[in-house]
Amino acid sequence: RLERDVQERGRDAAEVTRRFKDHVEPMHRLHVEPTRAHCTLLVRGDGLLDHSRDEVIATLDRQAVHA
Repeated sequence: RLERDVQERGRDAAEVTRRFKDHVEPMHRLHVEPTRAHCTLLVRGDGLLDHSRDEVIATLDRQAVHA
């Protein structure tokens, strides 16, 4: 995110870092982290897109069978 915002959006690295710490991280802790306990599947986003897609499809297929 830092690299993208600096290179593609022309933002200052210190500002991007401050914004992340002041806004993104707290909102993640408040809204995203509490829902993890209820997840059927956690897609981290740091792997290959094809693998993530396949995992989502397989999970949905398994749920459809049990519905």
